[in-house]
Amino acid sequence: MAGVLEPKTPMDFDRLVLQTPNSSYAWIRYMAYYLQLTQLDKARSVAKRALDAINFREEKERMNVWVALLNLENTFGNQVSLNNAFTEACRQMDPEQMHFHLAAIYERTHKHAEAEELFQAMVKKFNKEPRVWLRYCEFKFKRGRSREARQVQRAEALRELLAG
Repeated sequence: MAGVLEPKTPMDFDRLVLQTPNSSYAWIRYMAYYLQLTQLDKARSVAKRALDAINFREEKERMNVWVALLNLENTFGNQVSLNNAFTEACRQMDPEQMHFHLAAIYERTHKHAEAEELFQAMVKKFNKEPRVWLRYCEFKFKRGRSREARQVQRAEALRELLAG
């Protein structure tokens, strides 16, 4: 976008998101602007505005904003605000995908106990999805817990055998 000035004020960002209301990139930049100013509530407000503004058919764009909001809550919020955002994200988007995103956020930020708890909930909730079991095994292996990963593999194999 040659010749276009970088937004520097809330008014600039408002103009940008009015011009490209379905662009998660523009909305996330707006959120980042407020985070740089340590205005967490305004960043949250921008995320909510984005989710209201982005067309419901633009699932990828909406997912990007939800993931940005989960990252924001994980980094700057508390467990209650993160859980609230996650619950709402699961209600509006594909719950399995949201679980995968939150697990990745936990792993990236070294919140391994939270990731473990989430994976345990995932294998209960999405127990027919091989991808969930595979990701849980991968998580265990990455943490150096190969014996536990093999137990997860055996549990998945037994589940398939019983379902078969």
